Amino acid sequence: MYLKKMEIKGFKSFPDKTEILFPHGLISVVGPNGSGKSNILDAIRWVLGEQSMKSLRGDKLEDVIFSGTEKRKEMNYCEVSLLIDNQDKMIDIDYSEISIKRKAFKSGESQFFLNNKQCRLKDIKELLLDTGIGREGYSIISQGKIDEIVNGNSNQRRKILEEAAGITKFRYKKEESEKKLDVANENLERIHDVYKEVEKQILPLEIQKTKAEKYLLLKEELLASDVNRLLSSYFSMDSDVEKINSLILETDENNAKLSEQLVSEETELNELENKLKELEQDKQILSNENTELERKMNEYVRNKDVDSQKIINLDENLEKSYSQKEKIIFEINSNKVNLDSIQKTHEDLLKQKKILEDSHSNKREKYETLEIELKKYDEEIENNRNKILELMNEQSRLISRNEILSENINDLEKKMSSWQNDHQNILNQIEEVQKSIIENETKIKLTVNQIEKLDEEKSLLSLRITENTNKIEALKSKNNKNNIDISECSSKVGLLKKMEADNEGLSKGVKEVILNRNLNGICGAVANLITVKPGYEKALEAALGSQMQNIIIKTSNDAKKCIEFLKEKKLGRVTFLPIDSISGKVLSYSDEGILALDAIKYKDEYKDIAAYLLGRTVIVEDIDKALEISKKYKNSFRIVTKDGDIFNAGGSITGGSIFTSNSIFTRRKQISELEEMLKGLELKRCDIELEIKELIGVNEDLLLELSNKEKEYKNISDVKMDLLQNHKTHVIQMEHLESKSKNSISDSDLISKSLVDAKITYNREKNEVEEYEKTINRLKLLTNDLINKKNSISKVFSDEDSELRSLDMENVRLNELLNSKQRELDSFNSLIEKNSKLLNDLESEIAFNEKLKKQMIDDNASLDEEVNKLSEQIVIVKDKIYVCSNQEDTVKKALAQKREDYRNLEKDLISLQAKISKLDSDKAKIDFQKNSIIEKIRDDYSMELDDAIKLLDETIDTSKTKIDNLKKSIQDLGNINVDAIEQYNVIKERYDFYKEQKEDLEDSIKQINQIIISLEQNMVVEFEKSFCEINSKFDEVFKILFGGGSGKLILTDESNMLASDIDINVQPPGKKVKSISVLSGGEKALSAIAILFSILMRKPVPFCVLDEIDAPLDDANIIRFITLLNILSKQTQFITITHRRGTMEASEYIYGVTMQDKGVSKIISLKLEEAKEYIEN
Repeated sequence: MYLKKMEIKGFKSFPDKTEILFPHGLISVVGPNGSGKSNILDAIRWVLGEQSMKSLRGDKLEDVIFSGTEKRKEMNYCEVSLLIDNQDKMIDIDYSEISIKRKAFKSGESQFFLNNKQCRLKDIKELLLDTGIGREGYSIISQGKIDEIVNGNSNQRRKILEEAAGITKFRYKKEESEKKLDVANENLERIHDVYKEVEKQILPLEIQKTKAEKYLLLKEELLASDVNRLLSSYFSMDSDVEKINSLILETDENNAKLSEQLVSEETELNELENKLKELEQDKQILSNENTELERKMNEYVRNKDVDSQKIINLDENLEKSYSQKEKIIFEINSNKVNLDSIQKTHEDLLKQKKILEDSHSNKREKYETLEIELKKYDEEIENNRNKILELMNEQSRLISRNEILSENINDLEKKMSSWQNDHQNILNQIEEVQKSIIENETKIKLTVNQIEKLDEEKSLLSLRITENTNKIEALKSKNNKNNIDISECSSKVGLLKKMEADNEGLSKGVKEVILNRNLNGICGAVANLITVKPGYEKALEAALGSQMQNIIIKTSNDAKKCIEFLKEKKLGRVTFLPIDSISGKVLSYSDEGILALDAIKYKDEYKDIAAYLLGRTVIVEDIDKALEISKKYKNSFRIVTKDGDIFNAGGSITGGSIFTSNSIFTRRKQISELEEMLKGLELKRCDIELEIKELIGVNEDLLLELSNKEKEYKNISDVKMDLLQNHKTHVIQMEHLESKSKNSISDSDLISKSLVDAKITYNREKNEVEEYEKTINRLKLLTNDLINKKNSISKVFSDEDSELRSLDMENVRLNELLNSKQRELDSFNSLIEKNSKLLNDLESEIAFNEKLKKQMIDDNASLDEEVNKLSEQIVIVKDKIYVCSNQEDTVKKALAQKREDYRNLEKDLISLQAKISKLDSDKAKIDFQKNSIIEKIRDDYSMELDDAIKLLDETIDTSKTKIDNLKKSIQDLGNINVDAIEQYNVIKERYDFYKEQKEDLEDSIKQINQIIISLEQNMVVEFEKSFCEINSKFDEVFKILFGGGSGKLILTDESNMLASDIDINVQPPGKKVKSISVLSGGEKALSAIAILFSILMRKPVPFCVLDEIDAPLDDANIIRFITLLNILSKQTQFITITHRRGTMEASEYIYGVTMQDKGVSKIISLKLEEAKEYIEN
């Protein structure tokens, strides 16, 4: 992977589209100061995501866009793109080439592109993670970066080492996890606040819910007591049916006698059937027994045949075993004879080996003496060669130094000749700078006055914006409270409307009839077909009572079909009001209050129904007025108060508290009131939002004005900063020129002195080279003499070695023969042992088979006796089966006669039961009288008889005292909010939801913390491993660059590896340094380069840009620097921005940056080979 191409347009001093091709190898970018060389490095840093304009030598994003010259206009945008070759797939992406582009506009907008598709900076960062490329990596090294490595803080060193260690991706993931953790903590805090608020609401609602549930329980208990009292009366009417019961009793006695006779006949019939079954079972048992005996006898016969065959087989096996035994005994005797012969041969071979070993020992002593003498000559020859090599290296070093000294003498002579012209130029520049300083001071005073005026205007605008913002926040708070009211109101309306749609308050039977589409003529329940005027809801609910559930229907025939449906489905009883048969009278009344008919609205077709229900009912204001009118008209019609108290015709009074939780008319009133309230709240919200919008508009205008002032302030501040910067630059320039003038004079003396010293050194080292040449020639002659002596001894040594090898071969042959004979001995011993074991096993097998044969003969005799016994038993069983069959035929005949008698008795019993059914029908007629009680239960409690019977419990106290106490307990509870049960469930659901959310967030925070710990552990392992490797490489590179000494990176706190400071400990050769700060500038630069190169050896980057890092190095160090650079360029593409001749000479390609037009940079490329040809031609 390497940097293939770079395109720049509009970036700093490159207004025209400039394409730079980067081939493999070492590349140098050269040019005069200020030509725009470093702008190439800035462009690479910028496109890779650099956000700090200070690092790019600017103040804001617009500073990187070409700002124009005297001849050229400024540009509105700039763009830089890098084309990276990814053939080796170092970056895990399915592209062989990766294009990264960044585009910026004067407006401050910046865009990134990846392979010409717009992306985020984050995408580019993640793509380049762990490659060393990037704004924080070590692929871009400037002089400032070199200073940071040596003089900077530990954090700056750590960033480079972490990138090299490959833990940047872990740190990036850790930072992302920490951001997620912060978001999760913020969410948890918000949810915790809501959770606490809901928790406050749930407690009072729980109290109301408990109170409502207690009310419902008391109400249910009251219902049970009163219904049981009515049912007790209902069942006491059974005395009216005693006469019918006596007739039924008499008939039942006759029925019982006949039933007893039938039972007797049935018993006898069953006995005969059981006897028949017993005979059949006995017969089956005997048959099974006979079958089993025959099976056993056949099995014994088969076993006897099998044993006979086994005896024959055993005889054959015994014959084979005796034959095999004789064969094994013969083999054992034969093997013992062979074993004796081999033992004798083995002893002879051992004697021969002893003689051979004695001869070999004598030869070995002579051989070792010659070998020692040869080694001695080898060591002397090698020492002489090493001395020659060292002398030649030193001679070569002196020759190289002489060449460099020769070049330095020429350079010094040239510098001396140009010194006078440079000194005069410095004096002219000092005069020009003094004039510029006076002009800048005047302009700075003017801009300071403008800035003070703008500060006052900005303060006033900020104050107005703050006041408006506070008003907006107050209105938003008010609007939020209003929205909560709207939400609660909407929730209540929705709940009530759902109850209305579900016909809540109507009995199950009424609902089923209304919802059944197959029933004709149904108009609806009374409650659903009339509309009550406001204020009369309680009065109408009390007046109608259970009649609200009556169903208005068109005809009586339609009502009949509905009743049949109720009976079929067992849905209880319902009262129907047929329009074609009901008529009602309306009371003529003109006193205080109004007729109940005037308090409702209904369709004309229901006029008679309304008159029937409410035609003789008057509604008055209160109970006092009702007492007055009731006495006045002598209780001749029904009077109802607006609170629901009833004065019935005849004088009875019904009153007390009314439970309105399920009242239909009250519910409709609540829906209407809540909808009106909702409209008011919505209007209020619109007004608040309009006011907020107006204030926001005013604030936006103020912010725009403030923004304009800020821009104006910034522009003037920028002008001031530019003036101050220019002033500062001119002052520094003046100081620099004055210092330069002084240094120029001292440089003249230094150049003269250096020239003399260089010539003296050159002559001295030239003489040393000649002395080295003489010493080398003398050592070569001595070495040749030693080689000749060594060759003569080597010939004798070779002869002795051949004889020793022959003895070794003979010794090997004897060892092989001995081993072969030993194996034969072991083999025969093993065969003898194996055959002995086989003989023992065979004798055991013969004894076992003899015993088994005897046992089988005995078993065969026993089987013959068993077969004879079984034959006798089979004959006895067959006789019993014959007797059982005769008894079975006799019982079957008796059973047929009994069955005929039983059928005749059944006919008589059926006739008697028909008589009983007639009596039951007469009894049912009397039960009709009980319907009045059933109607009362239905009217008072909206309950059917079946439902009432379910409540029947003899243990319940039905006394009047008990019922009165229950009513008082209900009254003592006070106001009841039955809706609190539903409201509590809604709030509880919210409470559980937020609780679950809170727990989920807490779990999420725990998981993120675990991920962070895991990442930190991985970072420690990777960093520790990489740090050790880089440290080792640093020491090696340091020794190469400094020609000795040592270098080491030190963790100040190894227990906290990820946060520990990193110190640099270096010891140049011949020096003892306590702190790196005491080193010279060149030594510091060389130390930093050593660290950089050790990192590149540990983890090479695809390409590396070096910006004048070789500037502080002298000529000798430049050679070492270039040597290492060439070694590293095999894995890393280097682009060096340099002024040094040595670096240029080592480069394969050179790019020149020029400014033919002032302020506009141009690129010229040249291969080094082409440059050489050009010079030669």
